[in-house]
Amino acid sequence: QMLHDQGIRPFRKGSRYDLCCGPVASRGCTDCLGLVLWIVSFVVLGFVAMQASQGDPAVFRNFFHGIDAHGNFCGKGAMKDYELTYFTVAPGYTGWRNTSDGKAGYPHMRHLLPLCTKECPTGRGFPLGQVNYRQNACAPRDDNLCTWYGGNTTRQLNFCIDVSLIGESVGANLEAAGLQMGDVYEAAWPLLGLSVLAMLLACLYLVIVRFLAGTFVCGMMVAVLAGVWGLGYVILTDAPHLAEQYGMSQSKIEVVAYIVLTCAGILTIVMLCNARAVCVAARTLETAAMFLNDVKSLMFLPAIAAVVQIIIILAYSVLLTYVASTALQQRSPEGSEANVTTTTTTGVPGDEDGSDVVQFVRVLGAAVEPVVENVTACFWTDGSGARHLDPFCVDFVDDPNDMVMAGYVIFHLLWVLSFVHALCVFITGYSVGIWYFSPFDDDGEKMMPHGNTVCDCRLLFTSYCVGFTHHMGTLALGSLICTIAWIIKTLIQWATSVEDQKEPNAMVKCILRCTACLAECTYRFLESISEQAYIQTALLSTGFCESGRVSLGIAVRHPIRLTLVTKVGDLIELVGTVAVAAGTTGLAWYTFTQTGQATALSNPNGPVLMAAFLGVVIGTVMLHPFSVVATAIMHCFIADEEMALGEGKDAPEHTPAPLRAWMKED
Repeated sequence: QMLHDQGIRPFRKGSRYDLCCGPVASRGCTDCLGLVLWIVSFVVLGFVAMQASQGDPAVFRNFFHGIDAHGNFCGKGAMKDYELTYFTVAPGYTGWRNTSDGKAGYPHMRHLLPLCTKECPTGRGFPLGQVNYRQNACAPRDDNLCTWYGGNTTRQLNFCIDVSLIGESVGANLEAAGLQMGDVYEAAWPLLGLSVLAMLLACLYLVIVRFLAGTFVCGMMVAVLAGVWGLGYVILTDAPHLAEQYGMSQSKIEVVAYIVLTCAGILTIVMLCNARAVCVAARTLETAAMFLNDVKSLMFLPAIAAVVQIIIILAYSVLLTYVASTALQQRSPEGSEANVTTTTTTGVPGDEDGSDVVQFVRVLGAAVEPVVENVTACFWTDGSGARHLDPFCVDFVDDPNDMVMAGYVIFHLLWVLSFVHALCVFITGYSVGIWYFSPFDDDGEKMMPHGNTVCDCRLLFTSYCVGFTHHMGTLALGSLICTIAWIIKTLIQWATSVEDQKEPNAMVKCILRCTACLAECTYRFLESISEQAYIQTALLSTGFCESGRVSLGIAVRHPIRLTLVTKVGDLIELVGTVAVAAGTTGLAWYTFTQTGQATALSNPNGPVLMAAFLGVVIGTVMLHPFSVVATAIMHCFIADEEMALGEGKDAPEHTPAPLRAWMKED
């Protein structure tokens, strides 16, 4: 009672922290400052959108459709039947490389001409280092230019790239990536079936956790203790060898071993003295699995959030495209540097004049047909004045305002995504509060007002409405703080990695690493407190700072319980994700290597890796609520326990079945 009077345990009936009937019903708008900042941010975003509307996103088509030597877009208009762009040399070209880097017989890239074609050319039937014509591969108007010099190309998007001109390693990677993308496309339907299997595996895992949460907790404790004791033992027994290896005296190594063993002993005593907290954590995790089985509609929350985030990312990507287009301009094609000549005799032309207007001859048997054409290509000039082929015909404009607008759009995107995450935590916390403080029926099960079936999403909708109408300012403020902390942490880590490459002095390196460590710790602390603050906001209808204070008080009063629930919940989520991904990957490997599906693929690695990726994503999405649910249940149990203690009762009133079973055993 004294603790209640001093305000150390705020949960008490009749106080502003009374949760005996569930989450506080009488709610008002919290953190109006956060709401104002949230609204102002969208006003600024609208201004950025107005400025970005002056851009022309059509310039990005240059990255998907090449421009031929006559200024036509391949795959568009008159060239709609010739969607691919390849780069060749004009007839009569003689500027072949003669180097020792493996590129002898290849042309210089600045001499290439872009043409539209139906299929990417290969070296089959075309000797390297000779100009030959391709039959019926280009538009009729380009028959005089439709040549090939004998290299091999790989299709990337709508471009045919000669990998030998850009390096063998890069070319091999591009070719392998293209083949794997084709295999993934061929395996689309089996991958869809594997995605459904991954969902079923995640549901099965939750059922298993319902009965084995205690085993997870005990196993984690035993593993931690065994690891610390084992480390101390290894250091002590191997002290002579370690002393010789690190140039230290054996006595110092033994001191380190004794320190580790002492820490292991202290950790063991702490665990034994807090056995009750360990049991509470185990039962809380079982209760979390029970909640997810009762409130089945909450399983859809991660999927809904994922779809919403994808839509948000796509919308902001469109806006960012407009912003980026203000910094891009269509580059004007120039005369080609192709080294060709005009001749009136049969044979291979040999004069190299480098004129901007390309004049060449087409050899048809013994006849010579003089042709004069203007052919163009795009080039960019480096600092030395040398010209290089620009396959996309895009010029970049250096404008600081464009960088500021792009930076703001990216910042706002991160803020909005963090807001969606905060809203999901709030919805989970509110749903857990409704479920936990619901009365029991005659069978000892929770009597939910609604939301306890797969199709009944009223509880989710109610939680969303409460969070969006009353606590948008709190969620916006918390997500803003977390976003700023993440950006600062990321920038410091980037600066540290850049300076490490420059080999700074020891003092600079030490300061940077300490700063990066401090930023990482600060971000993790804010992230943890913010998530728990969202839960308290859902329960108590308090602002961000007040909710954070209550959450921090719970962490101080019950550190072992909360730490075990949080960490073991994360561990169970991780193990489940790995299990789902492993099961999906194993079945994918069997499907794509041991069945008839294998004959349709050039290599099963691409589809198998895609199946593994889908398993990780689905496992993470479906199991992510578990740790948040476990934390919310622990908050509710502590509130229930402290309210019962304030009234002099022996046990809380609303304890779910797993925790009630522990209390009977206790």
